[in-house]
Amino acid sequence: MKIISQIKNLFRSYDTVSKVIRHDQMWQSANVSGAVKIDPISRDDKKLNVLILSPSPGDEILGCGGALARHLLRQDAVRVITLTDGSRGTPSGVRDAQLIKGRESESKQALAVLGEAKVDFWRFENGKLKANPTTLGLLKQIMIEAHVDRIYAPWWGDDNQDHQQTIEILSQSLQAAPQNCEIWQYETSSPLLPNRIVPIDNVFDVKIQAIRKHISQLKLRRFDHAIAGLNDYRGEMHNQKQPAEAFLVLSAKQFSELYGHFDDKIDK
Repeated sequence: MKIISQIKNLFRSYDTVSKVIRHDQMWQSANVSGAVKIDPISRDDKKLNVLILSPSPGDEILGCGGALARHLLRQDAVRVITLTDGSRGTPSGVRDAQLIKGRESESKQALAVLGEAKVDFWRFENGKLKANPTTLGLLKQIMIEAHVDRIYAPWWGDDNQDHQQTIEILSQSLQAAPQNCEIWQYETSSPLLPNRIVPIDNVFDVKIQAIRKHISQLKLRRFDHAIAGLNDYRGEMHNQKQPAEAFLVLSAKQFSELYGHFDDKIDK
């Protein structure tokens, strides 16, 4: 059964990426096919209300920990929403309810390394996240209260059920966000095609320190080594000579229009 599940996941991922690549209009609209922009998230920019959606504890550090740290240095208002309880972060993938408190503690310690971000734990069961009236209502309310300028979320091509449902929840909640809100999709387990690169040299060390606070997960996989390599690659391949994070950035309107191409996704 495990092999069948792996094959199914492989084809789901291939199907999703294939649909993305086939839509030339999407890439032109997102400016992915053109020059990639370098955005250092400058201290001189206006202050922002930033919302970061993390499917499981620690995803936000892996995918956009450098950008998160730069926002905190700018004294932007940063709020992290961790949607699931991380209870399947075990060697076997079998749920362990005893892991929940430990992973929340690791997450708080990791974020404290980067600065002072507000963090909420929704504690939906890991592996069973769904877009439903409860999750949609929670996210819409936060968008309205926080007047969000920028939302970080996993890339819609990520081959992970909770990541895909996080994007689905975001998509169905965007009518509550300001019209000028931007969606910054980050990469974790699957690489994306970026249109924005954020150099993170001055915060790279603290990002790695933050990742290493997730001790339970480093026992499963050396995420610190993997992400360090990914950030080095992104920086080097975009002529930055320093570590960097890659993002697919869309306006809320672009995101809503282009995500519609995925209405026929497998297992939506």
